[in-house]
Amino acid sequence: MHVSSGQDTAVASSAAFGDLEAMSFAPPTPSEQQKNQMDVLVIVGKVTATSARVLYEPLVSDESSITVSLVLQKSAQDHVLVKAFTHLQHQSFPYVAAYDDLVPNSVYFVHVQVGSAPSAVYTAVGRFRTPPRSIASEKLMLLTFSCDRFVDDADDSHWLSLAEEVRDPAYYGSVHMGDQIYADSILRTLQDATYDVIVNAFRAMYRRGFGRLLAQRVLRHGAHYMQMDDHDVINNWSRDTWIKHNVFVRAGLQVFYEYQYQLLQDWSDLPSCRSATKEELYRPMHHQVSLGANELQLVFADTRLERGLILSPKELMSKTQLKYLQDAWSTNATQAVLFTPVPLFFHTQSSAAFAEYVDGDLYPGHKHFTSTVQALWDQLPSTALQLVAGDLHMGHQSTISDSTKRVPQLIASGMTKDSTAMADRRLVLFYYVITQWAQKVACAWSKMAVAGGQSEGYCMQSAPPHYGQNYGKLTWDRGEWTAEIVTKPYDDVPETMLQALLTWALGFRAVTSVMVIVVLRSAFGSFWGL
Repeated sequence: MHVSSGQDTAVASSAAFGDLEAMSFAPPTPSEQQKNQMDVLVIVGKVTATSARVLYEPLVSDESSITVSLVLQKSAQDHVLVKAFTHLQHQSFPYVAAYDDLVPNSVYFVHVQVGSAPSAVYTAVGRFRTPPRSIASEKLMLLTFSCDRFVDDADDSHWLSLAEEVRDPAYYGSVHMGDQIYADSILRTLQDATYDVIVNAFRAMYRRGFGRLLAQRVLRHGAHYMQMDDHDVINNWSRDTWIKHNVFVRAGLQVFYEYQYQLLQDWSDLPSCRSATKEELYRPMHHQVSLGANELQLVFADTRLERGLILSPKELMSKTQLKYLQDAWSTNATQAVLFTPVPLFFHTQSSAAFAEYVDGDLYPGHKHFTSTVQALWDQLPSTALQLVAGDLHMGHQSTISDSTKRVPQLIASGMTKDSTAMADRRLVLFYYVITQWAQKVACAWSKMAVAGGQSEGYCMQSAPPHYGQNYGKLTWDRGEWTAEIVTKPYDDVPETMLQALLTWALGFRAVTSVMVIVVLRSAFGSFWGL
């Protein structure tokens, strides 16, 4: 539900709140520590130079009123209460406060209080900075990550690093590129349950995942943009799944709109997920955010929700979304970033076919998507573009190129141990074959085809992946752009050794050299007396 900025009860000072900066990083109370869940869930959503959205929900059994206050920091000692409103609790899912007419290049705090004295009082503080009108002389940092399997493995170790990253004064926000939750366990236990039971199970999973201590340390700071992938609702979600698990998908979709979509925009016009047609339940997920004076352009594409609700299983994107993306590049931003839940350029046609056979899902690179991916490639700008994606359970950097352009791509996927390729050695082998062999063979084949008079395709050239926990770090520093992967060292020696083996000893050049030596020894060994 959308809650406007409400009654304006601004006063000249906000001293009554205390040290808001410290409160935004406040340690948990003993009871919060014991249950590993904060009493109040707060997530800062979309933030522009003049607007912001903040999601909040009490996670305690308290029917008291909720007071939400927006506070502007004018200096370290000077804070001004801008707006405040109070409402009763009246729903079983999060509320959102939407703010407009904010001051660019300013720090704001959102203070949420549940209850009032002398009864129990629960408080939480979110913090964000509106970007300036121009970022030419600014430094901005974004974090990117995907695949958080905390509900299964209870692993928070890599979130410790994220919690420190958000303290950086340059931090603007985070992009969550899909699989913010893993709903697989709900399907295993409740696939035949009623709609309401499944909805409550999804809400409980979000509260556990988003409300846990370290996640809140991150989600309460900066802007957060969430993209959908399959595990957010159901594994390998497509229109076929809608038929087989209709009630389950409807319930998961409703809670996705409650906890993720409304970070971006209002969904009050959505008909009942319980009974509406799938076409009526579709809301576009593709959008863009421009930071500065058309200096940094963040473009978000959808590779899942469209496919699940309005497209055929053999379609990757609608013509409407393709046209939207094409128009986005016409702004000629100084630096553009395209975020997709699934990498657009990773699988070859053969590896995508094998993935479909094993996993049952269709990935970009599959023959059904060839024309769409080629159309996407053709429309991408030739300079100042960064591709960023998730899904693959590894950290990976590559370059996509043809004779006209070279585009870097970063894949950041695997925030917890069970959501990494290293936890499933079959994936390690599969990705090694793709990055070190299949992509190179496909590239060579493409060049041969061009020499034979056929149209040119693109080549994918991959650096050795990191198969463990990772996240991406994107930095705009006064017009200079960098993209890097932050990795967590392995806890076990065998994993460290396997990573080293695949990175160095089994690199493409190393293996090729060994094979050449073996062939030469076989062919000329007798001549040299070997």
